[in-house]
Amino acid sequence: MSEKDLIKARQSAAEIIKKVLKNEISPDEARNRWPIHKDDPSLDVAFHLLYHFEDDEDIRKKDIKYAEWQITQFQEIIKCFEHGDGLGEELLKWGTPVESRNKKGT
Repeated sequence: MSEKDLIKARQSAAEIIKKVLKNEISPDEARNRWPIHKDDPSLDVAFHLLYHFEDDEDIRKKDIKYAEWQITQFQEIIKCFEHGDGLGEELLKWGTPVESRNKKGT
């Protein structure tokens, strides 16, 4: 994937995540619209986090601080992707499944 294509994919992902946060589309629909990409850990992590966002709906309803924190994390992802940037180390670590981190030795 060229750098230009990667930037476009990230920008597309930012728009998709915005729609999820505005309740315009479901996380499931977002995953179905997710841009095709290859070997980009940032897009992989954001895609994976859509599953958590969907699963955590009941938690967000009960715990406003958790809801605010989770939404803030997605807003940070949007900021990175809007500029075509990858996610920083903290966001990547937060969004990488533990079993995947263990395989990499982190």
